[in-house]
Amino acid sequence: MYKILIVEDDRIIADNVCEQLLKWGYDVKIADDINVLIAKVQAMLRRTYSFAESTNIIEHNGCILNLNDQTFTYNGKRIELTKNEYRILQSLLENIGKVVSRDNIMMKLWESDDFIDDNTLTVNVTRLRKKLEQAGLIDYIKTKKVPEYRQI
Repeated sequence: MYKILIVEDDRIIADNVCEQLLKWGYDVKIADDINVLIAKVQAMLRRTYSFAESTNIIEHNGCILNLNDQTFTYNGKRIELTKNEYRILQSLLENIGKVVSRDNIMMKLWESDDFIDDNTLTVNVTRLRKKLEQAGLIDYIKTKKVPEYRQI
């Protein structure tokens, strides 16, 4: 079944188009939110036309990270993030489906080779997880533990 997103600012027209398409068996949604709409359109363009290079929004499972104003939105609600929490989430969302190492995240956060206590990253990720969970995003960030190797 085809999915159709109706983009129309006149609600009466949108409802009529939706009604007709439903009669023909299409799965139809009407866009009614500016950030969600833009994220959905850009996600579709990325999948269809390799549009990812010029987008300023990253969308994943209903979450929208706006790279222009550094905001994070889920279900129409803005979630306030610190600068570090935003950078962590950006790093993870830019690498969806890949494992992002602690070292890579730390480099993105502090952009230096200076030693930063590893616990600092743990504290930042824990705070980010709590904010996401409060918004209803349980297990949005997953941790992959790498086995420790002993040198013989």
